[in-house]
Amino acid sequence: MIRRLLAAAVLATVATVTQANDWREQAPAVLPSVVTVTTTDATTSSRVMEIPGVRVSWATKATEYLNRWLTGWRPTPTGQTPTYDSTGFVVEIEGRPYVMTAAHSVEAMSRAGFAVITAEGEQHAAQLVGHEPRHRGADVALLAVPTLSRPALSFAAGAERGEPVAAVGGPAGFSESISAGIVSHPRRSWLATSRNNDVLRGGRDLIQIDARIYQGSSGGPVINQAGEVVGVVSFTHRATGFGFLVNAKDAQQAAQRIATRCSAANPCDLLAVIE
Repeated sequence: MIRRLLAAAVLATVATVTQANDWREQAPAVLPSVVTVTTTDATTSSRVMEIPGVRVSWATKATEYLNRWLTGWRPTPTGQTPTYDSTGFVVEIEGRPYVMTAAHSVEAMSRAGFAVITAEGEQHAAQLVGHEPRHRGADVALLAVPTLSRPALSFAAGAERGEPVAAVGGPAGFSESISAGIVSHPRRSWLATSRNNDVLRGGRDLIQIDARIYQGSSGGPVINQAGEVVGVVSFTHRATGFGFLVNAKDAQQAAQRIATRCSAANPCDLLAVIE
């Protein structure tokens, strides 16, 4: 009898772990709403790092390749403009559809052009509505994409330590990619600085996950097993590899503030408008 009970317990544990690692049901529902956000800079100058309002021109091709290694920029042929790819997903804010992405992926650009690309390769022109900067706000931006018709993802009520989650996006051109893990900590207090990608204690409450976050995943959704967005990818901690997310509540509230105060006709830095 005891052996049967132990065997049943083992089978139940195996089933639970298997279910936690199985995302086949959620993938078809979520992936169509996840897009690549391509931002085109108006200048052909290379950039040293993601610092809003700062541009440094480097004269040689060698330094352009070094710049790419440092910042993730693609080396571009002469006469073409640099581009930067991040991830976004369709949301509904105040009854209107938008693409949500990370503010740090779009805020430092000279706003020459934005586009979103679906997993099927369809490209749609996008307009920046507004953003809330990472070093002072929620690291959220909204894009208006009138020609994109995809279902909006819903947000989760919260996240629990140990909960299975999956990061969805298209880093480095690998569209429809999923990396799974767990919530390592649901309320980690960190503050991203505007000076670099390091972090200091004492800032916003972010969700810490152990799922792999790759370059180009910024702004992508991290979902739970109900297919709901628990957070938006903000950055990876270099020393540990942990990913950090803007939690669903903060992302929604920032998006509502942006949608209320900014528009595609007059895109704005939300905090600058409030101040």
